[in-house]
Amino acid sequence: MRKVLFVVMSCLVACGGPVEGEVREDELGVQRDAIVVSSAFYAGSTVTLGAGANDAVWIVNQSDALWPQSTRLTATVAHGGALNVANSGLDHIAISVRGMSADAGLQYLGLPLQTGTFLFGETVSSSGMPPMALRALTSGRGVTFWAVGAQFCADKTRPCALFENYTYNWDGPGLILRSVPLNVTSAPFNVTLTADAYDMSFSVTQDGVVKGSASCRSLTASSLCTQQPMDAGAVDAFVAFVNAPAIAGRTVGATSIQVTHSDPPLCPNCQPN
Repeated sequence: MRKVLFVVMSCLVACGGPVEGEVREDELGVQRDAIVVSSAFYAGSTVTLGAGANDAVWIVNQSDALWPQSTRLTATVAHGGALNVANSGLDHIAISVRGMSADAGLQYLGLPLQTGTFLFGETVSSSGMPPMALRALTSGRGVTFWAVGAQFCADKTRPCALFENYTYNWDGPGLILRSVPLNVTSAPFNVTLTADAYDMSFSVTQDGVVKGSASCRSLTASSLCTQQPMDAGAVDAFVAFVNAPAIAGRTVGATSIQVTHSDPPLCPNCQPN
């Protein structure tokens, strides 16, 4: 399978102390508010693919000094119907939310460390980037989306999602082969991807209806669900389309990308100030 480089990046938006909380459950199932420690927004874009460079990548970069307990990405993904057509030219859509670092790779490419960066993966794969910078760009953990009829989808009649540990791809296959069927149409869909040191989970919705969701640990109990020793960072993210030339002419994209990082309060019933 053809390998290309993909990434998503955006600058840190500093928060002056605890702000809006997200509801989480502790190990006893008690709901409490997590304290949002930082959040970054990238408007993203859509692009109509050509026959040449067409491995479209949206990158979100933040400070590698941030190591929050939980990282969450939300975005709207447009696939131009490619997920619903077998042999459309789409290999897969890859999203990572925790573990990669964009800084060294973007600097090598001469790109600014700004809120959002769009590029084509072919540019990266032909750049001669130093191995460690390349590894940092392609590390992390997340989810991949595959088209109808893909070899990894147990249900060949629907698109599917699989968890993937991109860091581990450098030492062995990082794809976790337990697929989750997706009932998505050709319209754009919303994805939420959350990861911490122990697990990752995703949910896909269209028009407010859940079209597929899973927790990596609940699905597989695989060690690939967890943080890896060679993770380059904690808070950078990417959304990437890995395509073949046959997909030229389709409009794809990632928009409204929000990457949020949070820590739970010290006790189950504590509330943010």
